[in-house]
Parts: sequence; C-alpha cells; structure tokens
Amino acid sequence: MTDKFNENLKQVRQDANMTQAEVAERIGVAKNTYCNWELGTREPNIINIKALARLFGVSVDYLVGTEENAVIFDMKNRYGAEGLTAYIEALKKLTEQKK
Repeated sequence: MTDKFNENLKQVRQDANMTQAEVAERIGVAKNTYCNWELGTREPNIINIKALARLFGVSVDYLVGTEENAVIFDMKNRYGAEGLTAYIEALKKLTEQKK
C-alpha cells in the first residue's frame, strides 16, 4: 500500500464529518484498530478497505493512493465522460471570464 493511504483515509473521514469511533463502529472494528490505520502503523485487510471505500463513497484505488484525483473519478462515475467534459469546459469559461 502507498504512503498516502493513511492520509487519504483521514481526509475522507473528515470530509464525511465522522469521528474515528463512528467509522470504526460502522465497519465493525475496534476504535484503536481504526486509529492505527490513520496513523499508518497498521494496514487494514482488503475486506475492510472495501468497507471503508463504500462507507465514504470513494474508490479503493483512491484510498490506497493509486488514483490521484478522486474528484475527477467521482464526477466521471456520476455524470459519465460527456458530463465530466462539459463540467471542465464550463470551468475553463469561468476562469477565462475572471481574467
């Protein structure tokens, strides 16, 4: 697993406005087990990684650090390639208008 796993895990938990205890309870592990994952002193098994990804609505690849941009991944999954392209084009237009 990459060094980013624990950072990504902490970030998605904070984005979800959940405590470590809440996450641990939701996926069925002890709080200290979960805390060790965020600290990077232990790593979860694949079953727990999948449970975390489902809980936070992100990909396993994002959690383990092999997918750099979760926002683009999420947009593509939600709106398809055409929707993502339209979104990027709209952002470009807004950026150009502000110049």
